[in-house]
Amino acid sequence: AGGHLPGEDGPEASVVVTVEGLARATDHFYRFERDGRSSPIGRTRTLPDDDRPVRLGLVCCGDYSAGHFAAYRGVAEADVDAVVHLGDYVYAEVGGKIREVDPPGTATTRAEYDARYCQVRSDPDLQALHQRHPMFAVIDDHDLADNAHETGAKTHDPDEHGPWATRRDAAVAARAEWLPLRPEGPPGRTRRAQWRSVRLGELAELLLLDARLAGRDPQPDEGGPELQDPERTMLGRTQLRWARERILDTSVPWSIVASSVVLNPVTIEVPGRWGLNRPLASGYLVEDGVAINSDGWDGYPAERQRLVEAFRARGRGGLVLSGDVHSAWVFEGPSDDEGPVAVEFTCPAVTSKPMGEMIPVAGKAVEKLLGADDGVRWVDLYARGHLIVDIGPTEVTATWYFSDSEDPAAESRRGSSWTTHLDRPGQVVESDADPEAGAARLHAEVGASGPDARATADERERVVPTPVPPRPRSVVAADARRRRRLRVAATAAVTALVLTAQGRRGRR
Repeated sequence: AGGHLPGEDGPEASVVVTVEGLARATDHFYRFERDGRSSPIGRTRTLPDDDRPVRLGLVCCGDYSAGHFAAYRGVAEADVDAVVHLGDYVYAEVGGKIREVDPPGTATTRAEYDARYCQVRSDPDLQALHQRHPMFAVIDDHDLADNAHETGAKTHDPDEHGPWATRRDAAVAARAEWLPLRPEGPPGRTRRAQWRSVRLGELAELLLLDARLAGRDPQPDEGGPELQDPERTMLGRTQLRWARERILDTSVPWSIVASSVVLNPVTIEVPGRWGLNRPLASGYLVEDGVAINSDGWDGYPAERQRLVEAFRARGRGGLVLSGDVHSAWVFEGPSDDEGPVAVEFTCPAVTSKPMGEMIPVAGKAVEKLLGADDGVRWVDLYARGHLIVDIGPTEVTATWYFSDSEDPAAESRRGSSWTTHLDRPGQVVESDADPEAGAARLHAEVGASGPDARATADERERVVPTPVPPRPRSVVAADARRRRRLRVAATAAVTALVLTAQGRRGRR
């Protein structure tokens, strides 16, 4: 558990507590007290040690400047066992214009990264999520700098920002305070890298990969080695060896790889007028008329093939959960010459600019992908939101929820739902299952062994918090006023243009 209280040497101080001996599959409640002041009561849930279903909420890419955290609110309101944040919890660079950020420019120092975390954690929707659920967080580039790798980043200028190692370590240190991580980990893990795995009872092992700081080579569009060089690495040799070993472990039905970037190939044909070798804002490299996601696994094909080989050797139960590309995807793949070896579900962004807006030609290109039977089964390039994944002994179902990040009071709406079955590896079917019914079942099963079983009625009434903290009315009202002012200004501008045009026609 972790929390922040006013510190003696500054406005904030980190409190990190390691708690042992908790009952499995149980809701636990906690709070922090200091100098007679108490924090709100938080809830966490321990994972089961048997084969009961497990439900995960997935989020990524929460650019504070680009919108409001309606997706976080949607996950806070969901009944999940844990949340997986797939990266870009904060943004070093300022990408949007909806909310002002602190500091207003690019974060490069420890104080500036701390300010980023402090600001996002002041958001009531993210506070509600952390107050309600435990979280496993994976690091991605914007938590450091755009398109970051082990020795630099696309947007890092040493002359302007100082040494990369100093900036990188500042970002990692700030993250360690705001998103505490147990110090122990797999053998060979460095202090900076954050890869580890979590056992989901007898159902699955969740591999949380570090695709930034464990040894990633520069992307091929940054003057690095050739794209197909078999020695190029994203995970580093030690992490890759560990990941392959974990995938090959069949002691549980499912091996679930959480990757901050998409594992499947995502190549998009680009018209000739876009030119060659043009790096796009989303991390794509345009080469010979094809956009390649060089910041994702497309930029490291030889190492991806080694993971594909591990999934093939495993046989079944391969699943990948990914984010980063600001869109929602369902893949039957990645694949080898014999066909798909796993299934991949990709989470949309919480607020960041969708892929469909970042790459204007993507829409028609994706239509071709869907019609080519190359493993893409479903995609939404424009929606923002979150993903809920229900894991059972023989099947996994993923359900996408979409929300309007420009509306601070937005509610989540259900999108598409897809299921993969253990006895049909690498395949998915569209599902009409009711995930809320599944949540009710999970809640009933967990509640049977929860804290209420050992507490009196008076104790339960005293310690159980409001299920989901409400949004402060001031937040919603202030933004509503801002949006009304923008609408009035836009209407006035359009009216002025119309009147000017009419005047010109009258003079003719």
